[in-house]
Amino acid sequence: MKIPSNKKQHILRFYKEQLSHIYDEAELNEIIFLAFNQVLGFSKTDLSFRTNENINQSDLLKLNFICKRLLQQEPIQYILGETEFYGLKFKVNPSVLIPRPETEELVDLIIKENKSSTATGKIKIIDIGTGSGCIAIALKKHLPQAEVYALDISETALTTAQQNAALNKLDVRFMQADILAAPNTQLQALGFDVIVSNPPYITHTEAAEMETRVKDFEPHSALFVENREPLVFYDKIARFAFKQLNTNGKLYFELNAKYASETKQLIESIGFKQVQLLRDLNNNERILKASL
Repeated sequence: MKIPSNKKQHILRFYKEQLSHIYDEAELNEIIFLAFNQVLGFSKTDLSFRTNENINQSDLLKLNFICKRLLQQEPIQYILGETEFYGLKFKVNPSVLIPRPETEELVDLIIKENKSSTATGKIKIIDIGTGSGCIAIALKKHLPQAEVYALDISETALTTAQQNAALNKLDVRFMQADILAAPNTQLQALGFDVIVSNPPYITHTEAAEMETRVKDFEPHSALFVENREPLVFYDKIARFAFKQLNTNGKLYFELNAKYASETKQLIESIGFKQVQLLRDLNNNERILKASL
C-alpha cells in the first residue's frame, strides 16, 4: 500500500478511500486532521480547501506510514505519540490508556466543585490509577493551590505521567503502589480532601463487544477486571477513601455504566452517606461522587 501521488488533494482522497471501511465519517475526518496537522501543520480550514499543491517526499513517507498503521486499526494517538485532554497536550503510548472525553467530564466536575476550597487554602488530591497522568495534571493546572498526588502500579505508566507533568510544567507527586495490596504507609499518613479514580472496570466478557483498536492496543491491566469481581477496584479504593478522606472529603469515580447501580450500593454499604450517580453527555451513568 503506497500513496500514489504527492499532491495534497490526492493524499486526502487516498486516506478516505483506504480507511472509510474502518472509521465513520466524523471520526475519519478527525483522524485525517490530526495526521495532517502533525506532519504538515494543517489546520481544519486548510483541509477544507481542495488543492493540487505538492508535499515533499519526507512528509509523503510519514503520511504513508501513518496510513499503514491506521489500516491495522492502531489508535492515531499512539501513532502520533500525543493527544489533547482538557486543553492540555499529553504524551501517550501503549503503556497508558488514551484519555477519553468522558474523563474530561469527570475532571470538569471536580474542578467546579472544589474551586472555592482551593481559593481559601490548600487541599490534597490523589488520583488512583493515574496512567498518563491526565486527571491529576489537569486538576493541578486548574486547581493550582492543591497538592496533587498520583498513584499507579505500572512503572512505565508513571514514567509517561512524569513526562506529561514536565511537559505541562506542573508539580504532581507520583507514587508507585498497588491499591489492591496492603495499604501504603506513606499514603496512610497523608489524608486527602479529594480522591478520584478511573479504575479498570471492563469485564473480560465485555471485551468481545469492544473495538479492535481498543482491546488490541491499549493496556489490558488498565482496562479489564475478572468477570467474577467487576467492582474489585471500587471496593478497595472506596474502603481506602473511607479511612483516608478528611472531614468533608469527596470521592469521585468514573464508572462502567452497566454496573452503576451496583457500584452505588457498594459505596453506600461501605459507609458513605451522600452517593450520587451522574450522567455524561451521552446520557450514561458514568460518574459517581460521594462524601462521608
